[in-house]
Amino acid sequence: MSVAGDTAYLASGLVERIEANAILGFTDGMIIGNLVDTKRYPMGADTASWQVYNRGTHKLTSADPGAVTDGTAISLSEFGSEKKTATLAPYGVASPVYMDAIKSSVEDPSSKVGQFLGNAMASYVDKTIGALFDDFNSGNDVGTSSVGITVDNLFDAIQKLESNYAPDPWYCVLDPRQINGTYGLSNDLVTSNQFGGSPSLQDDMLRNGFVQTIAGLPVYSSRELYTHGSTSAWGCAFSKSAIGAAFVPDAGRDIWIDFQKEVLYQKVNYTANMFFGVVEIDDYWGAGIDTKVA
Repeated sequence: MSVAGDTAYLASGLVERIEANAILGFTDGMIIGNLVDTKRYPMGADTASWQVYNRGTHKLTSADPGAVTDGTAISLSEFGSEKKTATLAPYGVASPVYMDAIKSSVEDPSSKVGQFLGNAMASYVDKTIGALFDDFNSGNDVGTSSVGITVDNLFDAIQKLESNYAPDPWYCVLDPRQINGTYGLSNDLVTSNQFGGSPSLQDDMLRNGFVQTIAGLPVYSSRELYTHGSTSAWGCAFSKSAIGAAFVPDAGRDIWIDFQKEVLYQKVNYTANMFFGVVEIDDYWGAGIDTKVA
């Protein structure tokens, strides 16, 4: 097959449309990645750092001030400072589009490849961040793998964040099975009788199948969370400042598309790329929520 004119221009024009779809798919598909402390660095950076103050052994608290006596020096009270660093590295996903698929399909699949590549990269960001939920201090964990989630678990998680001076804003991300189903919040809010049928949250769950906020804690759902097994799921309540994520954009884009045309194989390979890294900033600013789901 031959095409008159500048085929490189035609291909690059298609890539621009695919890249636009990929960026939209990345932005719309990412959930957890939008809830953490995110930085963007210029080209050439291979690490990203956050500074944490007044944590660990040396902290200034209400116990440090005291009365001052003439001629007596005020006691020195130290506060800690620690740098947390994420290593940035390249990541990518590639997918081929064959001429056979283009010619035999109802519509050109090239128009869809960007959306799915963007969604895949967004899901990978969420999965990478979600893996850190299991790394928060185990003393903050709430719930049990043998019992379904309850609203009380969320109140317990809030108490853990408050006790450890976790800064606002806070978020809660749960496995979909921790929200709906026999062992999900839907059971606690709608099926059980512990609320006496009065709170409006029951109405929201019954009408919409989801509750956006419980006890001031915004609730999100993600399929990309770490699991301990087939019968339990691991959600998390956390401060935005608990986890850091960083990107090195290309021309202002967190992800970008490249392509390779293989004429002999009658296909075009499209690749979504990003330069990315994550790090846990504070071990006590998150509370794991481990509950039964099956």
